[in-house]
Amino acid sequence: MLVFLLAVLLSLSSGIQTIVLDFQRVTTETGKQEESISGRLYFKQPFWMFVQVQKPLKQIMMSDRRELWIYYPVEKTAFHITTKKDNPPIFVQGILGALKEDFGLEKLGYKLTQHKVLGDTLLTIWEPPADKAKALGKFELYLADSRLVKAFSQSSDGKTKSESIYSNYKKVGNFWIPFEIETKTKDAWRVKQEIIRYKNIKLNSVIPDSFLHFTIPENIPVKEVKW
Repeated sequence: MLVFLLAVLLSLSSGIQTIVLDFQRVTTETGKQEESISGRLYFKQPFWMFVQVQKPLKQIMMSDRRELWIYYPVEKTAFHITTKKDNPPIFVQGILGALKEDFGLEKLGYKLTQHKVLGDTLLTIWEPPADKAKALGKFELYLADSRLVKAFSQSSDGKTKSESIYSNYKKVGNFWIPFEIETKTKDAWRVKQEIIRYKNIKLNSVIPDSFLHFTIPENIPVKEVKW
C-alpha cells in the first residue's frame, strides 16, 4: 500500500500525465515455477490503466481507482472486480518512484535521519512518522548521479524485507527512466523475485479514445466480484 501511495503522489507531481510502454515481467517464488507475462500498458494519472497482455495468453485489463475489468477474448469470459481500496498502478509504480530522489517519502511524513557517501553513491536513511511507526518501516535509498539505483525497505517488525535495483537508465523526454527494475522480497516463509523490463516508453502521449472508453462486448458474460 505504501508503494502505491508513493506512486500516486509522484504521478501527480512529476509532470508526467500519461505513460505508454511495452513490458515483460518475470517472477519466481519459493516452491513455485517461474512465471512470465508481457504486453503493452497505457497509464493515465492518477488511477486509470489499460493493459493488453500478449503472453502467456491474450488478456485485457482496465482499472480505474476501485474498479478492475479483466477480459479474456479467446475464452470469451470477463470479470468486473470492485475493491475497498484503490487499485495500485501495476507495472509502472517502480518508474514513478524512481522519478524523485526521495522516492516521495517526505510527502508521506518520513524524516531523513542519516546520510552517507559510499564512493560514488549517496545513501539516505528515512524513518516513518511516529504516529505510523507500527504500520510503516524504514527506507534506505541509494543514489548515483542523482538517480535512484537501489531502494531497501523493511516492515516495522523487521520480518519482511524488500530490495529493488533500478538499472539501464535512458532519457525519455526530460526524464531519466529505469528500463529494468529487479525486486526481491523476503519473509519467514518465502523469497519472491520480480524483474520488469521496459521497451518503447512514451511519456505524455495521447491515449486513444478506444482504450479510454473501452467496454467489454455485450455478448460476453461478466462475473461480478467484490474484494
